[in-house]
Amino acid sequence: MQEFAQKISGRSIAFGKIGRYLPQLRGALLLVTLTAAAYTGKATALAYEPFGVAFSLDLTAAFYIWLILFLALGLSFLFPRLWCRGFCPAGALLDLLRSAAAAARRPKTRPAGEPEPE
Repeated sequence: MQEFAQKISGRSIAFGKIGRYLPQLRGALLLVTLTAAAYTGKATALAYEPFGVAFSLDLTAAFYIWLILFLALGLSFLFPRLWCRGFCPAGALLDLLRSAAAAARRPKTRPAGEPEPE
């Protein structure tokens, strides 16, 4: 939906220096969401993923989720994939898992002079 909105507008505003902070913002929002879910004991304590609502056409969803959806789509006319780059909790979780997998695949380094394990 975001890509379609961006193609319709034909405009693209560069993120500039702000673009490098968007992944950190996305990670911080994921942390807040997971903390709220753990604190309240409800998985949907601070749910803010609007595109699930859009595709299911859940008219009973909270007003703020619909508001987030329309804001994300509206801003996508100017900023390419703004939701994905700066706010998407699923993307933040996937980035976290990718980083953990990359760290697990890195070879372990030994201090200088330590013999190889047998």
